[in-house]
Amino acid sequence: MMKGVRSSHTAAIACFVTTAVLFCLFVLAQEWGPQHLELLFLSRTREERIASDSLRGLVHQQEVKKEENYSLPHSTPLSPLSSRGVQNTPALPINKNENTRDGSPVAVVRNLSGKQHHAERKLPVTGFVHADGLAIVDGNGDNFLFRGFGVGGWMLQESYMMLVGDSATSGQHSIFNQVRDVVGGQPYLDLYREAWLESAVTEADIQEMKAIGFNSVRVPMHYNLFTLPIEEEPVPGADTWLSEGFDLLDMILQWCQTHEIYIVLDLHAAPGGQGRDAGINDYDSTKPSLWESDENVRKTIALWEILADRYKDEIWIAGYDIINEPNWNFESGHPNGCDDVHNAPLKAFYDAIIPAIRAKDPNHLLIVEGNCWSNNHNGLWPIADNNVALSLHRYWIENSVDSIQKFLDWQTQYQVPLYMGESGENYNGWFTEAVDLLEWHNIGWAWWPWKKMQYTDGDSQGAYRIVPPDDYLVLVDYWSNPTPATNPDSDWALNVMLQVAHASRLENCLRNDGAIAALTRTINAVSCVDSIPLEQENGFTLRLEAEAYCQVYGFVMEESTDGRQNAGYTDAGDWISWKITVPSAITTASGTAYQVGFSARISSFEGNGGFVLELSDGSGEMTTLATFDTLQSTGGWQAWSTVVPSSTAMMYVDMAPPGEYTLYLRSLAQGWNFDWIELNVMEVAAPTSPTTSPTAAASRGGGSINGTPTATPAPPPPTDDCEDHVIMEQVGYTVRLEAETNCDMFGFIVEDSNGGGQNVGWTDADDWISWRVSVPSSSPAVQVRLSARIASLNGAEDGLVLQLGDGNEVVDLASFDTFESTGDWQAWITVSSTGTYSIPPGEHTLYIRALGQGWNLDWVELSVQPTGTTATPIVTIPPGNPVCAQSTPVTLLPGRIEAENYCEAHGVEMEPTSDEGGGQNLAFIDNGDWVAYNVKVSSAGSYLVEYRIASFNGDGSFQLEWFGDLGRIGTILDNFPSTGDWQNWEIVSHVVVLPAGSYTLAIKSLGAGWNINWINVSPVW
Repeated sequence: MMKGVRSSHTAAIACFVTTAVLFCLFVLAQEWGPQHLELLFLSRTREERIASDSLRGLVHQQEVKKEENYSLPHSTPLSPLSSRGVQNTPALPINKNENTRDGSPVAVVRNLSGKQHHAERKLPVTGFVHADGLAIVDGNGDNFLFRGFGVGGWMLQESYMMLVGDSATSGQHSIFNQVRDVVGGQPYLDLYREAWLESAVTEADIQEMKAIGFNSVRVPMHYNLFTLPIEEEPVPGADTWLSEGFDLLDMILQWCQTHEIYIVLDLHAAPGGQGRDAGINDYDSTKPSLWESDENVRKTIALWEILADRYKDEIWIAGYDIINEPNWNFESGHPNGCDDVHNAPLKAFYDAIIPAIRAKDPNHLLIVEGNCWSNNHNGLWPIADNNVALSLHRYWIENSVDSIQKFLDWQTQYQVPLYMGESGENYNGWFTEAVDLLEWHNIGWAWWPWKKMQYTDGDSQGAYRIVPPDDYLVLVDYWSNPTPATNPDSDWALNVMLQVAHASRLENCLRNDGAIAALTRTINAVSCVDSIPLEQENGFTLRLEAEAYCQVYGFVMEESTDGRQNAGYTDAGDWISWKITVPSAITTASGTAYQVGFSARISSFEGNGGFVLELSDGSGEMTTLATFDTLQSTGGWQAWSTVVPSSTAMMYVDMAPPGEYTLYLRSLAQGWNFDWIELNVMEVAAPTSPTTSPTAAASRGGGSINGTPTATPAPPPPTDDCEDHVIMEQVGYTVRLEAETNCDMFGFIVEDSNGGGQNVGWTDADDWISWRVSVPSSSPAVQVRLSARIASLNGAEDGLVLQLGDGNEVVDLASFDTFESTGDWQAWITVSSTGTYSIPPGEHTLYIRALGQGWNLDWVELSVQPTGTTATPIVTIPPGNPVCAQSTPVTLLPGRIEAENYCEAHGVEMEPTSDEGGGQNLAFIDNGDWVAYNVKVSSAGSYLVEYRIASFNGDGSFQLEWFGDLGRIGTILDNFPSTGDWQNWEIVSHVVVLPAGSYTLAIKSLGAGWNINWINVSPVW
């Protein structure tokens, strides 16, 4: 193979100008075979090609006289990555347990499961990427997630990416026809095309992908770079092979080998075009498509045979994407095949081409795309090959499990892995949600596109933006409305098109930091050479814009109605930093000193979230400056409000000594956006003694930006941060302490839970979380049984201990030393103590302290037991509990109660449900409505009660009680999460104590805005 040939004609010219012509032909014969060699030199007319186009570009150069007159104007190139000076360094997520000397976080590999681990092992690549059951694995047999970009627009120009034409009808041939008409004919179109192919993707692009953290590149190919169209073949039924496409593949393969990044070969435009969407496959409706010509099918198979034979031993080629986005109606209905049930021609195509490829190449993963832009796989499976992947593409669709469920079903049914070959063209927040959804299900991805031409910055773009030259926009206007009076000069037009090619080079493009950060959730760094001065001048205000960060982790930049960009899609633990300088001494000759106050511009749809400002002087110490943890709802994600710190004690802090600092803003929870923060300098009376660097104030996350403790890990004394104490009531009362409603915590990170609400995770030894509880002073000590809702992917050898704090004294109550594996970080089980524990009258702080890592926590429950017993609690049916409507079914518990099987109800209505299992749900529920059920409980004890609910806005609440208004049984469930729709279902739950026997239970609504489908009751112990 001819690897590393940078230009399309360098190697061949060398052959023709030396006496080694016969040797060159011998090499080609060995490489290509004599049956193909005889067709290499079949020429086309001079009007269509300057010279022999069978080896495109071998002898094109000297006859093009215009090139010497129309070189590009000299200009100073931009920095290698963007005009913002983005550093070309790997960008990776945070490990909260490690920090660099200056206090900034250390990079670790982003884990698809959302749990902590250090860098994956680095082994030499020894084999091929391949399918292994439901997964794709690398050459070492380790799970491999594709994370990459498609270099769309390089070998195949799509109209929308060039700002011309209708993407549904204008294929590349239409673009080139327009260019040919204005530049003076085919020779000058060829000149532009070759300049484009040499500029749009270079080694710098591959190096940049690797530096960002991507591991693969999908290379869309146009067949006409490798072979002639069937209409132009000199010998019908034969194949003329062109060197240009193979040279380009050899070149990018060498770059990928050098930088250790995988390639997926993608036949984006097959002979004839594989779909009616001409913009993506160059379909010409005046000629037969792939599906209307047996000869086009034959040529497509022959092309893949050549590719497979040529690259069969290349381990850095990860797979062959056989045909991109077929979209053709083989049956009646949708013109792009979205309604087809059988897809018989596409099935026959795969049945023919896969064995043909396998005859040449037994090694590489084959990627199978369905009809309807890859997503209709009806009738295509099973496929008789054990090294294939099923491909899906995702555009303009919600990021929900439902949106990929049919692919997950096919994956299970046919025992094949999934590969998401294209997605993008959306806003940055959608990117983050999509990647999280895919990686949660172990689906690798290739985003689209790496570059495209756009008028302005904004969402719906690739990693880089090609800035269109001004004169090119004049041409675009002309093509939209051509008139003889505005015909452009051909010399001018050629120079414009060469400028377009030059603009496509990476160093001339603008980097889209927001999109990259949204996809990778990695530290994103821009140049921080110049710190921003914080002048010691009364009334001086320094505004730090979100988008003008030095480094950012987790936040996603988006367009702001408040001006420029804001940071959003916030999670707990996200952070952003700026470099600032205090340039002068802290005191002046007049004996004054300075303090700094803080304000921030924020928005919050529901009033969630909060953040802390911290300062690092580079020594590893972190100083808490101010906390904003009581953010109120502003009514919208782009409805802005200016806020000040939560505590008046933090309104102003002393100015730091002269020097350079890093100011961090660290998120405490999700649910808010921010646009900027301001530092406001105020003159105050001089201190009586020299002022030193401020000491670290207590903060909710410990004393560092990444949560690493700066002091003993023992829980602190109880604070007054929690105004409402949880009061332990009578025997049988159960209280649930949700992880996200803690009083204080250290180390844990809050994340969304699939059961609704949030849980805490990213657990390490000595992390802790606390709540305030109290027992009325008029009551004796209460006996409680303790339960916890936990999840653990692999099990944990070290669990947790529950502790009770009273003043400065902390005592152990109970411990759960080990946890069994639950199979997933979001697969939940309830563990309970074997005995009961005493809580004396008064106010207390309840702590959970982690004994080790490897588990998540959703909630803790305390169930008040009869005094003096550690046996299963005894609860009696209250006197007078009525039994309603004897004709209705009695549900045996443990078991499931269908919501519509009530015996009596008030206010509720029934409607058909779209939830699994069908049937009906209860809806139109208002405050005070109730529903009752006859049950028979087999034995007394504690039970987990799970409710299947839907709530459009997350409103409403309810309680489980004894029918007849005879008292509450368990915890009031309040503020359960929005499910986004009246038929999107989630589970909320609590643990209650139930007596044995037959009786009637009731659910009473305490607020409107929710539906219920069923109640499931299962024993806790």
